[in-house]
Amino acid sequence: MTTQPPRHQACDLAVLNELSEQILEALTDCLAIIIVDSEQHTVMVAPAEFTDRTWAQQPESLATPTITAITTGSGKVQAAVAVPLFAEDTDTAVATVHLRFAHHETDAIRADLTGVERLFRCIGNYLRISSANQRRTEITVAPTNHVDFLAKLDQLIAAQPDFGVIPTVLTQTRQRTSAMLVTLLCPALNQLVTSPGSRSIEPDAKARWMRELGRLHREGQETRRVQVSEEPRVLDVFRVDQQRGCMVVSVPVLSRDSENGASLTLISPAPLSRADLQLLRAVCVKISSLLQCAKPLRKCGKRSQYIESIDAHVAQHASSGLLMFDIDRMHVVNDSIGHQRGDELIATVEQMVERLAIDVGGELLMTGDSGHVFVPGFDLDSTHEFAERMRSKLTRIAWGREYTGELTLSIGIAMLPDHADSGALAMSVAELASRSAKARGGNQVVVYQNLDNSIVQRRNDLSEISNLQSALLNNRFVLYAQNIRPVGESVNNERYEILTRMVNDDRSLIAPSKFLSAAERYQMMPAVDRWVISQTLAQLGSADNVLEINFSTYAINIAAQTLADQEFIDFLLQAIGESGLSPDSLCFEITESTAIRSLEHARRFIHAVQQAGCSVALDDFGAGYSSFGHLESLPFDVIKIDGRFIRNLAVNALNQAIVRAVIDIARVINASTVAEYVEDEITLNILTEMGIDYVQGFGVGEPEPLQAIIDRMDTPVSLGLTGTVTINTHQQSLRV
Repeated sequence: MTTQPPRHQACDLAVLNELSEQILEALTDCLAIIIVDSEQHTVMVAPAEFTDRTWAQQPESLATPTITAITTGSGKVQAAVAVPLFAEDTDTAVATVHLRFAHHETDAIRADLTGVERLFRCIGNYLRISSANQRRTEITVAPTNHVDFLAKLDQLIAAQPDFGVIPTVLTQTRQRTSAMLVTLLCPALNQLVTSPGSRSIEPDAKARWMRELGRLHREGQETRRVQVSEEPRVLDVFRVDQQRGCMVVSVPVLSRDSENGASLTLISPAPLSRADLQLLRAVCVKISSLLQCAKPLRKCGKRSQYIESIDAHVAQHASSGLLMFDIDRMHVVNDSIGHQRGDELIATVEQMVERLAIDVGGELLMTGDSGHVFVPGFDLDSTHEFAERMRSKLTRIAWGREYTGELTLSIGIAMLPDHADSGALAMSVAELASRSAKARGGNQVVVYQNLDNSIVQRRNDLSEISNLQSALLNNRFVLYAQNIRPVGESVNNERYEILTRMVNDDRSLIAPSKFLSAAERYQMMPAVDRWVISQTLAQLGSADNVLEINFSTYAINIAAQTLADQEFIDFLLQAIGESGLSPDSLCFEITESTAIRSLEHARRFIHAVQQAGCSVALDDFGAGYSSFGHLESLPFDVIKIDGRFIRNLAVNALNQAIVRAVIDIARVINASTVAEYVEDEITLNILTEMGIDYVQGFGVGEPEPLQAIIDRMDTPVSLGLTGTVTINTHQQSLRV
């Protein structure tokens, strides 16, 4: 008997945003990305503030990328590129990516597109996998009732295309949205513009007011999103009547040269509509163009030129180094002494680093409070020595009376060609290393190969996502099972935990630890879970000895992302009904961390499946905080004790006490217990004496194909017992 094919989750914009950001990082001259599906619905725009879509015209027939010249209002020729997106299981384009380039150099654009083909394929596969449950998010440039207003702003800017027109733009925006106050904070230019003027701000509140603006500005830098707050604390800072339903909205002003040059903050007497928020984004795009005109140019040149210079040197040297440095806690400096004095300190740092770079024949690219230094011909030791010289020299500078603190640097190092084979990739790698240095507390140097595992994992996930998508589309997974042996006096039924392996192109097997991180990062766990459920029920339901199988119980591990899928329970209950298996032969595993993070989703899921006649197991119990406190509110039927308490059980008295406590509590709530990671006879004997119900681990049995276990199942008449099988798609620590 077959089951319904898995209905995949709806499209998640966070995934597409991350993939689009990767494309923008790789295509340094690309200004914007627009993704349009096969039905001509706009799925997303990046950056979100790039609201002009008139250039993204869909060709009548699109089989290969097309490049079209477009002329801007200033007469500059740019390029609009349309790229069809294909999934691996179809020859028909599932969507189109429109790219806006700052130039019209056709050969260079085609070469750049070749470098991001893998990312295009990932987006196509993702949209294909998500298409069954696709919930489209329409993105509108601006509602019709705002078009005339935006046209009026364009006329004002055309008449005075410089920073001086911004007060008028703010006033017009305040009147249009009926806001009480609109302000533009631009730290890079040391500018603060308000409408009405700053004289409307009470003197005794200005210090708190400025600190809150700075906080909103920094959050905009980090999240690149609109900040909306109705918190009493925030409203109190701006002296707003909390009884009137007021809100504070801060919109980041983004640009390609500087991720967030400013922030537009608005105080509204009433909640803003979605149309008003879209209007504010459109206004920020126009302000961004004005800020670029006002922004002073750095001596070191643009990013694209810097990358070209690196690429030119790489061919001439066996080894070169690239450093990315970031001034630590610069926001504290700005809050302490003001943005103007803070900019002066940044300029001093730039001069210091520039002198050091010139001394060794290096090149400096400075952007705000961070920068890159390229040192051609340097090996790793020389590059690291240079980085330490930068760091130590900065800490010895006396900053005067105004700032008595210490300025420090977080420095990341990427080596060419060892860590990257191009300037663009080296800059990304060095930035990851710099982030790691900052995450470790700052004031240190980190080389790429010494990165934190979490940062390295991000790059590994990106390289693995395409293979995962292909496996889902082409059914390249296989189910394995591991025995869970009954040892307690009150139980006598066998259990199995079913594990998932991905099949590589060469037919080798890939362990879950290699692909589940990518599935979680790119929101694909629901698709993986649905595949496992569908294939497991199909494999069990179509077996010749289905009667014996119905005397067993099969549990399926559910990820947190899957629990949050509103349509998953309906899918699951329908699949169970069509499988031919008895509902009481199914059990579902939820890890403790999943249950705690998604408590309400877990309660809803547990109630639904238990009402249908299935049981629920709590996996990895003891791994989280306040473990015992959740047993009362979540009625689990089985408790699996986390392996960390089992591995050293024979020599760890504390672990023995914890395991005994779990077993005692499980008896009180009438739940069975399973000990994981049992790998020797001594541990097995201790657990048996404690009264554990089941044991699992390589000392009990190694994973083997599920079909092999089904084929050798004896009849329940000859055995006189039933069995339980646990299906766990997410067991990352098991060996192949």
